[in-house]
Amino acid sequence: MSNNFPPDYDEPARGTQSAADQRSSAADGNPYMRQNEQASPPDLDAAAPTLTVNEVRQLNRKAMLFLGGIVGLLLLMAFWFMSSLSNREKAAPKKAGAEVVTTPDLPQVTPQPALVEPAQPIDVVQNAPPLPPPPQSSYDDGYGDDMGASRAPLPPPSLTERRIADGGGQAGQGSGATQGMVPGMMQPPAPIQAEVTKPRTVAKLLNNPDALMVRGTYIRCVLETRIVTDVPGYTSCLVAEPVYSVNGRSLLFPKGTKLLGQYGGGGGGARERVAVVWDRAITPQGVDVTMASPGIDNLGGAGHPGQYDAHWGSRISSAILISMVSDLFKYMGEKNGPTTGVVYPQSGVVIEQPYQSNTAQTVQQLAQQALQEGANQRPTITINNGSILSVYVSQDVDFTGVLRSR
Repeated sequence: MSNNFPPDYDEPARGTQSAADQRSSAADGNPYMRQNEQASPPDLDAAAPTLTVNEVRQLNRKAMLFLGGIVGLLLLMAFWFMSSLSNREKAAPKKAGAEVVTTPDLPQVTPQPALVEPAQPIDVVQNAPPLPPPPQSSYDDGYGDDMGASRAPLPPPSLTERRIADGGGQAGQGSGATQGMVPGMMQPPAPIQAEVTKPRTVAKLLNNPDALMVRGTYIRCVLETRIVTDVPGYTSCLVAEPVYSVNGRSLLFPKGTKLLGQYGGGGGGARERVAVVWDRAITPQGVDVTMASPGIDNLGGAGHPGQYDAHWGSRISSAILISMVSDLFKYMGEKNGPTTGVVYPQSGVVIEQPYQSNTAQTVQQLAQQALQEGANQRPTITINNGSILSVYVSQDVDFTGVLRSR
């Protein structure tokens, strides 16, 4: 066979090889194709060490020793507790057989006779008054001497009875009722005083209820003038709600009625309240009503509530200021003033006393006076005008004469 191939058979192979070479060369020059070609992942376990010896964990000897010591201590305590219980059980029966000691009887002693004290002599009164004759009863006079003879004689009165009789006779010398009192008889009882009974209350109808303002009526008014309790003063208010008679038929105080009152100075013992007495009322129609009625709060409590000021700032500040001035004088006197020495001859000790400033003592007295005046200062209660006040009518007011003249 000849080695000569046809020209058509060899050319395709050459063309194929040339095309592959062209693609490889193009891939080398194209950067995008290089990114698509991923390299093989690295082998991470290649450099890992290989364990060839089996490691065995060793126990902590110190921990084991400590644990063993604790267990031994617990066992020792349990043994001691059990032994103490057994010792108590053994000691209990020994106490039951306690030794009994008997004491012999004392020898009998013959009793001695009791000592009898001699009787004390009784003092006899030499100058005793003679005994009065026994009293003659009216029963003996009426039935004769035979009946009186059959009766037993009365014993003589005792010393106590005679003294009572003598005292009663001396007390009754000024009155004829006790002059004939016989000795030995009891004094008559004192007369019983009759108990004074209170008069009974009687219910009655109100006289002309159409013109009557009864006690307990509430009057609401608006304060017209300001109230300050530093000094006593007068005040007034205007009625804000009409006031009718007890049956509600007649108008007694219309709106605008002026109430006049007065109050004292200082709060006194009442805290945050002012005692105002409303003693006069004048209606717009010219009706003048006299009534002494106290002021109350909205719930009926006595006094008008207001703003309370105890003046604590002025009380304390003045005393503190004067005390500081006194301390300043005292300090400067002790620092710059002459000192006086006192020598005790027995011990030979010399004591130096600082200078006592008279000015400091005087200022200290002024501070005490200021503090005392501040303590005596009364608090101030203020009620501003425009406040709603209430008045409690303390007595019945009859408007009969005023309503008839209308």
